[in-house]
Amino acid sequence: MRWFLICAAMLVATSWAEEPAPAAGKNELRMSKGLVASILSHADALNLTAEQKTELASIQALREKIDSDPQIKALFTELQDAIAAKEEEKIPVIVEKISARKAELGAAKDTKSAMDVLTPEQRKKYNELTKAARPAVK
Repeated sequence: MRWFLICAAMLVATSWAEEPAPAAGKNELRMSKGLVASILSHADALNLTAEQKTELASIQALREKIDSDPQIKALFTELQDAIAAKEEEKIPVIVEKISARKAELGAAKDTKSAMDVLTPEQRKKYNELTKAARPAVK
């Protein structure tokens, strides 16, 4: 049960972070600006439609709204503290508060990710375009 709670907490904590933390290298835009900005930077190569661009902008705006919310920030700090202190009974309560606050801000549990906006062909093309910029895994 303990690992389940920690995993659930981490899932909630990273639910809006589709990209890893910023890192140096060619993939800097993708990592520092987020997935939406990276996809939009390849809009021409991916042949994004106006509808797709609008939907991506909507996803980005919601993410920014949630990320900048003071209550969300405080809850994530509380969650990190509970995990660090191994206060397992607090974790599900905090996770539920985070989910509820995200819902108040307009996020639905089935909110699309940026990659969901792309067609299978566009996802393949995007992965090809960004593959060369990814750091090699050793």
